[in-house]
Parts: sequence; structure tokens; C-alpha cells
Amino acid sequence: MTKPDYKFMHVILNQCLRLNAGKAMFSVFLYFLIQFIIMGIAVSPAAVSSLFTVMLALAFLVGMNICSEVLLYGLFVIMARFIEKKYVTIGFLFIGFRKNQKPVFRSAIVFTAIYASVVVVLSIAYFFCKNYFSALYENLSPRTVLSYAAIIVLSITMLVSIPFSFVRLILYKNNEIKVLQAFKKSMMLMKGRFFHFIGFVLYACGRSLIQVIIIQFALIAFSAGSNSSTSILLTFLSIAGVMAQYRTLTRLFVAIPIYYYTLTGVIHSHKTEDSQPPVSSENGN
Repeated sequence: MTKPDYKFMHVILNQCLRLNAGKAMFSVFLYFLIQFIIMGIAVSPAAVSSLFTVMLALAFLVGMNICSEVLLYGLFVIMARFIEKKYVTIGFLFIGFRKNQKPVFRSAIVFTAIYASVVVVLSIAYFFCKNYFSALYENLSPRTVLSYAAIIVLSITMLVSIPFSFVRLILYKNNEIKVLQAFKKSMMLMKGRFFHFIGFVLYACGRSLIQVIIIQFALIAFSAGSNSSTSILLTFLSIAGVMAQYRTLTRLFVAIPIYYYTLTGVIHSHKTEDSQPPVSSENGN
């Protein structure tokens, strides 16, 4: 299989979003809202400083992360069905919780284990390099250090999980496949296309991603001020930033199944210039 063409996939992405932009953005918003709530519940026991509550919070965090992964499967199903022109409702966000979706639950456990492994490895690295990091962060506040640590962990976790970006789509298209086989197949599809895939995701996010970056820099620049006009500007920029972030995330979640479908031949280019998304006569599940 060759590497898919950026421009062709970008045309498909824009066509899909013209038809489903509102519902796609709401799906992304609802997913992150639920994720925010369940993660808040997971870490709430840690507010009481004791070994038991910390262990309880970790157990909750693992459980809630599994739930979040199952929801993420549902989000990919929604985006995939938009591309396929199939019947879609917001209820598909919870499709992974059905009784016949055990492979989805198992894949969520594997993803959680991968994320936990990243945290463990980074914790071990910090333990052996503690003196170096202590000197590096000695002039920073604990909150800033935690923010940097969270960004590092999140960035490395995202990079590690990129080879498995197609697992949820593979399970959606073939619910008979074994979970580890789905992970292996995703890695094989990504082999030799790692940076090409990242490039398309960045290309697909396009202007929305640039807007997010510009707004974040503007927020940092204007946050030093304390007058009322600056506060109004910061509020406006914050709202604009949130909207730009959701537009970017929506394009990202649509871009991944488009890349997968193009790579596997479900979507293929025609001789005509106006490429059309695949059409399905299916109106239900």
C-alpha cells in the first residue's frame, strides 16, 4: 500500500464536515465533557492526604480511563459513520458499552496499560535523574512544575499511541478480530507512514490549529495586564480559543478515519476532480 494523497483526503474531510460539522463538534464536546467529569470523580479521593485515598484515586483513575477509552471508541465510530454516510446519532458515543462489544473493553484495558507503562517508565527516569531535574526546576513554582510534567507525559503518551491510532477503526470494521491482532494490524498499517500520518493530521487541522497557537500566544502576552479592558479581551480570547480547539479536535478525529479508509482502499480517488465520500445504503446499525 502506498501513502495516501494529502490533497485528496483533505477534499473528503471538508466534504464530510460541510454535511456534519455541527453534530461532529457536539460529539467531540460531549466526549470531553464526560471525560472531564469522570476524571474529576477519579481524582477526588486524592484530596484527602493518606496512602489509602491515593491508592483509591489511582484505582478510580484506571477505571475511569478505561471508560474514557470506550467512549473514545464511540467517538471514532461516529466519525467513521459520517464518512460512510451511514445513520448516526449521538447515542453511538456509548456504543462501546453494549454487551456485544467485549473486544472494545479489552482494547481499552490494553490502551490503559500502555499509558500506565509510559508513566512508570518516566517515573523511573525521574528517580534516577532527580538531582538534575531538581536543579532545573528549583526556581519554578510547584504548580508550574506539575504543568510541565503533565505536558511531557501527555506528549510522550500521544507519540507512543500513534502506531495504534487505527485500532478502534479496525475493531469497528471487524468485531471478530482479536484485540492484540487489531493492535498488530494497526502497527503494520502505520509502518513506514508514521511521519506521513502525523503530517496529514497537522495538514487536516490547518487554519484551526494555527488559530489555537496564535490565541494561546495572545493569552500569554495579554495576561500580564490587569485593567478591565484587558480582562474583557482575555475573556473574548479564551472563548475564541475554546471554539478553535474544538474545531481543531473535530478535524483531527475526522482525519484519522479518512486516512485509514484511504489507506485500506475503502475510499479511493476517481478520475473526476470532485471526489465524493463513500455512499452507503445502510440506514441503521
